[in-house]
Amino acid sequence: VDVFGYEIYRSESPSSGFEKIGKVSDLENEFTDKKVKNGKYYYYKIKTVGAFEDFDSELSESSSIKAVPATPVISSIKQSGTSFTLTWNEIKGADEYHIYRSLLPEKGYSLIGTVSGTEFTDNDIYFGRKYYYKIAASKDEILSGFSERESKTAGEVLYEPDPLMDMILN
Repeated sequence: VDVFGYEIYRSESPSSGFEKIGKVSDLENEFTDKKVKNGKYYYYKIKTVGAFEDFDSELSESSSIKAVPATPVISSIKQSGTSFTLTWNEIKGADEYHIYRSLLPEKGYSLIGTVSGTEFTDNDIYFGRKYYYKIAASKDEILSGFSERESKTAGEVLYEPDPLMDMILN
């Protein structure tokens, strides 16, 4: 029997309510569902489509997937002494936020922290260096996409005079 394509069905229940949401040709082996809400579970079934309706298969067993959390947006990076404090919008349902930093705009990002709130303080900055940051939200260990990168150059830090240090140095 020749297969001409596949129909994709979706439901919010594992056992009922499946509706056709798309179709792909027999040469395609992937489908992107663009009408999902972040953090919500969806159930999918697939059916092969033959040359004639009599050759169509039954719906497959259902498989579930949880939609990826929304992507955070960095709202500010503020310097205080020798640290930067980053803030971003809250993502509904997120368990954690993963903060990444690089000295290069396009690559080299490393995880520097994980927090449950919408603020993170980077205490490892040096005067004159430009730092690039990205943030991802996490829900049930599923990461969102990365935020747009934001950057800040560490400015000079002015310290209050220390009388004891002045005595030692002079």
